[in-house]
Amino acid sequence: KLRVLGSGASHQYFLVPQVLKLIRKFTFLEDRLQVARLLWPRVLDRDNAYQLYGAFMFSSDKEELKKIIDGR
Repeated sequence: KLRVLGSGASHQYFLVPQVLKLIRKFTFLEDRLQVARLLWPRVLDRDNAYQLYGAFMFSSDKEELKKIIDGR
């Protein structure tokens, strides 16, 4: 799934709700974070990034998401 998403994502732009839907399609935490890494550069409505935090349960996961969003 990640390979398909990665190849298709390079030609599309996304809104945060679309990214959130895609993140939730994956079970494993590392896959979810990888979706965020792949798609974040293509997100148009970055002001809505706070919505993505709901897809992660633990604070350590949310911190990793914050690093992705902050570009670290």
